[in-house]
Order: sequence, then C-alpha cells, then structure tokens
Amino acid sequence: VTLGTEAPYRMFTSRAEYRLNLRHDSADIRLLPIGYRAGLQSRENMDRLDEKIRGIEEVRELLDKRRMKEKDLEKLPGDYKIHVGKSFSRILKNPNVSLEDLVPLEPGLSRYPSPWVTHAGLDVKYEGYIKRQNQQVNRFKRMEKMKIPADFNYDAVEGISSESREKLKEIRPLSLGQASRISGVRNSDIAVLMVLLGRKGGG
Repeated sequence: VTLGTEAPYRMFTSRAEYRLNLRHDSADIRLLPIGYRAGLQSRENMDRLDEKIRGIEEVRELLDKRRMKEKDLEKLPGDYKIHVGKSFSRILKNPNVSLEDLVPLEPGLSRYPSPWVTHAGLDVKYEGYIKRQNQQVNRFKRMEKMKIPADFNYDAVEGISSESREKLKEIRPLSLGQASRISGVRNSDIAVLMVLLGRKGGG
C-alpha cells in the first residue's frame, strides 16, 4: 500500500521481508511462545518446544566439534578430501556439501529426531546469510526510530534527486523508514537523509 500499487496485489513467499527467518520448520520456535503468552498454548507444548530448542543447540555443538577424518572419506559419495580436518559446521557452509552425507559419519547425531538435525544443519548452512539479513533488520529498526520533523525542509537538502525531493515533499513521511518505502525514492537519497538527520539528532 505504500508503493502506489494499482493492480491486485499478491504476496509471494519469495518477496516476503526477511524471508530467511520465515522457514516452516522454525514456525513453532518463532510463534509458539507468543501463543503461550496470549494463553493459546499449553505449558506442555512449551516444554516440548524447550526440549526441541535444547536438542537443536546440542546438534549444533556436535557439528562444531566433529571434524572430518581421513577414514571418513571411504564412506562418502563425493570428493571430500579438501575438507579433512575441518569441522562439520565449516564444511556445511559449502553449497556443494549435503547434510545427508555427513550425518551417518557421526553416531551421536542419531540420538536426535531427524527434523532437529535438519533444522540445525540449515541454521549452519545459512548462518552467514541470516547474519547479513539480521544486520538489515537492525538497520531498518534504526531507520524506523529516526523521526523526520514535520517542517523538514527538503529543498535545503543537497545531494538528493529531484524525483525523490518531490515525492518526499508530497507525502511528508514521519520517519526515515517510512521514507525508504516510498516508490521512486532512491537508496542513495535515503543515505543522505540518514546522515543529515543523524547530525541533527546528535546536535
């Protein structure tokens, strides 16, 4: 609604904000505690969730500690020779490495339900991407908190495009986050405003 859409709008999963955190296998971890606080989930369900979270953390620890050995190579379908000596966590970050190949090598992983192991493996594999996304989330939150005065003079701002200037003057966003969602306003213009508002806030 903030981008001036004139045709029927459909939300695709691939276009959802911060979609890396919206995996189906993490829905209970994200939402069940909220349901519990609202009185919609039982203590028993929360206890089961706590057990799952502990289990996933233990699997992560196993993946961190377990290192590829020379003798493991005999049981692997592909060429893993370059990974000898590396932890399973580090090896999993390689897009060509499958968790299914590594699980049979570590008997300790068999103690945990398969979905927990898969969850931990995906966490490891996408860790770098999720970290980058979380940085974007934090930047977005900072932008939402950065208020734009109602009488802000956009004509006095140097370095922003004419199109952005006209859009900002017309819509008068209340925050930098709101300004960033206006169609036609460039990221470079938002960066200029962020620096300028930061200076005013600091002063």
